[in-house]
Amino acid sequence: MSSSPSPSVSILSPTTLTSTSNDLDLFTKLFLLFIFLCLFLRVCYVYISMRCNQQDNENILSHHGDDNNDNQNHLTGLPINVINSYQTFTYSSKTNNLETIYDHDTTCSICIEDYEDSEMLRMMPQCRHYFHKDCVDAWLKVKTSCPICRNSLVEVRNNDDTSLNYV
Repeated sequence: MSSSPSPSVSILSPTTLTSTSNDLDLFTKLFLLFIFLCLFLRVCYVYISMRCNQQDNENILSHHGDDNNDNQNHLTGLPINVINSYQTFTYSSKTNNLETIYDHDTTCSICIEDYEDSEMLRMMPQCRHYFHKDCVDAWLKVKTSCPICRNSLVEVRNNDDTSLNYV
């Protein structure tokens, strides 16, 4: 019989196996370090952007309180003269005056407190919802809609008129 060459089998030594596993461990460590750095940078970015937004909001609020800054008040809510033009009346649980016939609600939807006798209420002109005068005045300085039905209190602009019309 002729002897055929036997297939060569290479046997890996223990040092070869450990060096491969060390390379894998090093790769894993580098990958985890990369992921950790990415997450750390993301957290720093979110924190810094939140701080910047907070400072911007504080600046807006500090400027918004100025009486000289009427243009900014017009952009966010209704002008004071428009708010003051809305009808006010004194609440009375005893009498059925015309204002309370339309809505039998006895709680202010803004502060969630019951109306007391002789409190001043202000009524929205279109929907006839009413609220504590102080509550709705603060609301309308920031918003241009009814707190209950969200009915807009700003009329649509005409094509040839660039000024806003208020209800």
